[in-house]
Amino acid sequence: MSQLDSRSWSDTLQKLFQRSIDYYCRIDAVYLRIGNEPPHSMLNSTETSIHELSHLFSKVENIDRQIQSLMENASISQTKETDSLIQLKKKVLERIYDRNRFLHTKAQNVKSLLQHELNTMNTGHNAMRGYRSLSSENKGILTESI
Repeated sequence: MSQLDSRSWSDTLQKLFQRSIDYYCRIDAVYLRIGNEPPHSMLNSTETSIHELSHLFSKVENIDRQIQSLMENASISQTKETDSLIQLKKKVLERIYDRNRFLHTKAQNVKSLLQHELNTMNTGHNAMRGYRSLSSENKGILTESI
């Protein structure tokens, strides 16, 4: 591979890394938005957020495959720029991981809260059934004799 080819490959690699980092930053922004939503609105926006995240992950996976292929098939020595981009990508991925863990905990809390509310409603419903009036089909002995 000539010096020019090597430089071209290196430029392409750096551009791909930057695009990958940009997509991961978008993913991070979605996680941040979800994390800042109050629990009741979190339930309403989940489907939209999942669709958005799915689209972003699909795009970034394609870019990351290109990076991997380029690094495997071309003998490119890492440069300072490439190293700094790798470190930046690592930081963004760590931030996404932390936000994901936070959102998982938040979702578990919302799930527990909803389960508690459902149990409370069910208990109230069962108590109210004890106060219902007797139907004509279900009259007791005393009611029937009157």
